[in-house]
Amino acid sequence: MLAFSGGVVIAARFDTMPLRLFTCINVSDSLSDGISYFYAEVKRLKALLNELERKDTYPLFFLIDEIFRGTNNREREIGSRAYMKALTGQNGVGVISTHDLELVHLEDDVSGILNYHFREDVTGGRMVFDYRLRQGPCPTTNALKIMRLEGLPVKASD
Repeated sequence: MLAFSGGVVIAARFDTMPLRLFTCINVSDSLSDGISYFYAEVKRLKALLNELERKDTYPLFFLIDEIFRGTNNREREIGSRAYMKALTGQNGVGVISTHDLELVHLEDDVSGILNYHFREDVTGGRMVFDYRLRQGPCPTTNALKIMRLEGLPVKASD
């Protein structure tokens, strides 16, 4: 999308084609309308499925940030697995971010799902990113390290 809008693309090679764009990022609730964050996200994800089913010359490129973060971990995993499977084989391609480590196994079960990650480190009390996309699930975690740096308890006995 950056290339089509005249933006810089830093890459050794770049091949693309025209794409439609759909995002599920920064979804918000509406207390006045009685819509919780989770319900707003569900409605947006349903709209994505509808858009993928719509006949169009151009494929859809979708971005989903932290899928189903508005619910508990058990139902989030079940719902995410089913939803991600439903996205495959459609007229589109996309990126889904998640911190759910269980979802990395979908790559083994569903053709068309691939894992990629960004790596970070905590150096000098700060998170440092190199912004390089790497193949596979992320081999490291940092949440407990960051919590500890900020003085939060990280063990049940703390």
